[in-house]
Amino acid sequence: MKAGILGTGEVARIHVKALRRLGIEIAAVVNHHPGRAEAFAREYDIPVFSDDIGVFGDPQILAVHICTPPMTHGPMILALMEMGKHILTEKPFTVTDEEAAAIHRLTREYPGVYAVNFNLRFYQAVREARAFIKAGDLGPLRLVHGVYLQSFHILPAPYGWRYEPDLAGPMRAVTEIGSHWLDLAQHLTGERIVKVSARLKSFNPLRTLKEGVMFPEDADHGEGPSLHVTSEDAAVLQMIFEKGALGSVVLSEVSHGHDNDLAMEITGDKGTLSWDSRKPQRLRLARRDAGEAFTFTDDFQSTFETHFKGFYEAISMGDQNFVPGFREGLSITRLANALLRSSEAEGEWVDVQ
Repeated sequence: MKAGILGTGEVARIHVKALRRLGIEIAAVVNHHPGRAEAFAREYDIPVFSDDIGVFGDPQILAVHICTPPMTHGPMILALMEMGKHILTEKPFTVTDEEAAAIHRLTREYPGVYAVNFNLRFYQAVREARAFIKAGDLGPLRLVHGVYLQSFHILPAPYGWRYEPDLAGPMRAVTEIGSHWLDLAQHLTGERIVKVSARLKSFNPLRTLKEGVMFPEDADHGEGPSLHVTSEDAAVLQMIFEKGALGSVVLSEVSHGHDNDLAMEITGDKGTLSWDSRKPQRLRLARRDAGEAFTFTDDFQSTFETHFKGFYEAISMGDQNFVPGFREGLSITRLANALLRSSEAEGEWVDVQ
């Protein structure tokens, strides 16, 4: 079975590594910068490289992985559907509700397998947590809360596509890291988030760009072009789940001391489950007078391999019900846009479509 890779950034490298471990041959790579496509192909010994998505028209290439910025996902998905390919796209699925809904409608008649890479679902601890909740071990759910904290965008920071609305869309922390947390919250609880209140904040909206690095505008780093950054560095979100549970999360890409740290705690009448990506092999189940810890052996890279293994098995079996699919992607797109509307309305509660 042969696959194609669309994009050559860091996440594309993770995809290549996972595919190679699964024995999936990578037949072509595409980047709109021809030099980047060629360099990536040479680094990973991929036989075909191009700046033209048309190379994926090769009938031997059954599936294509989309590893490009969010605003490009919709057009790429539509082009690949025209070719009849199986599609695995990075999150977020698309940026606008309208585009997400239109693509999802097309899947009703589409024969291919399609998925969104919410890879964190595939940690063994996360799968065990979902099984506990589904079995009723926590009882009725009452509270879902946590954080997703990073330090990658603390100034001074490199300028890149994430700061370009034409590529990233209007949000950053919510769509880039919050999408994972929100997907996990709905996936683990088995409940939709139906109402949200949010405050999104860019702490240094005016910045100076010098030699590809952003500085606060008032910093003394010499002259350079000015940037106006509207996408959020951090967000504080509140939510209500469909059966009444309350939720909250703090998202930040500017928190010192945090590499890539997601934590979630889910409380029901009978107990509380806790999971933290800093120790992803550990799941804790607490009750009023006792607690248990469960230990697993997988890691971040293996979540991609587990996800992709299921995706390619679904292709082999003709199973179009593989999840997380575009339905789950549509849900997170709608949720992200409801959060943006709430923040623009000074935190007013907004119903999620």
